[in-house]
Amino acid sequence: MAVEFGIVGYGAMVSQYHRQLIEKVPGAHLLAVCDITPARREAAGADGVERVYAHLPAMLADDDIDVVVIATPSHSHVDIGLKAARAGKHILTEKPAARTAAELRKMISAARRAGVIFTVFHNRRWDADFQAAKRIVRQKMVGDVVAVEARWQLYGSAVGFGTKDFKPEWREMRRYGGGILLDLGVHMLDQIHEMVPGRPAEVFAAVRGGVWAKDCDDYASGIIRFDDGLVAHVEASGLTKVSLPRYRIIGTRGMAVSNAATKCFELYLGKADAPRRTISFASPDRWDTVYRRLVAAVKDRRKKPAVDPESVVTTMQLIDAYRESSKTGRSVTLRGPRVK
Repeated sequence: MAVEFGIVGYGAMVSQYHRQLIEKVPGAHLLAVCDITPARREAAGADGVERVYAHLPAMLADDDIDVVVIATPSHSHVDIGLKAARAGKHILTEKPAARTAAELRKMISAARRAGVIFTVFHNRRWDADFQAAKRIVRQKMVGDVVAVEARWQLYGSAVGFGTKDFKPEWREMRRYGGGILLDLGVHMLDQIHEMVPGRPAEVFAAVRGGVWAKDCDDYASGIIRFDDGLVAHVEASGLTKVSLPRYRIIGTRGMAVSNAATKCFELYLGKADAPRRTISFASPDRWDTVYRRLVAAVKDRRKKPAVDPESVVTTMQLIDAYRESSKTGRSVTLRGPRVK
């Protein structure tokens, strides 16, 4: 029997990515879509989706649906997730899973009470360049790592990414959970705590807006100190015309620098002025891992989904700390257990 998926929100992320990923995974089937926008419901039907709903309660009442995928604007993720849990549906939510760590904990508790699987589409844990960076850090290819730089840099408004049928400017509106910190910074912060072995201990950050996003942020940059002494500089910027490398990893034996043009890390070891070694990341990204492991977990509850939502609490704690540090102008101490 196939695991039947119902998706809430048929926007750009679904029509361009989620639908194709479900189709790619054996044992997965996209049965239904729910969207409040008539044009998006028509698009889902044109793409061959069998059941199309205008209202969430109707879709949640469909007993044939096993998993609800939440792909709506960020502010609505938790509310929809709570309703899906009460309906007994397993849940996969787009990032950010919530707007704060407290909201995410509420969702985790609700899923546990309902006895359903809850996981998050942190697909960029399976980006090929990130996987290479993680290997460099964990295998100490440049020695003991002293510092890591990770950045997502672009220039321009995020409005053009969304569909025209539903408020494409929502990514730059605070009330919808917009802003580059939650939209793209969440990927980089999630990657950084997955990449390094230590626990985030302290954050000093600046979060700014007003260029593209009038009431939320289009620039976020911070320094994270981990409990083992490693320091990370993590930035998300919509104001960068000339980009720096996505990753730079600085160790006691040298440095690794990502090169997007050649799809490899260049390792500068010792006193060498030229790379002594390269680590390729030309292989495809494996975003389908999230769906493959979710299907396996639904069929056999002894198996675990790819993304443990408890690990995402750390990500949201970093988001909270960036905001608080920027607001107060002071560093923020993080406390609590380290969850991998």
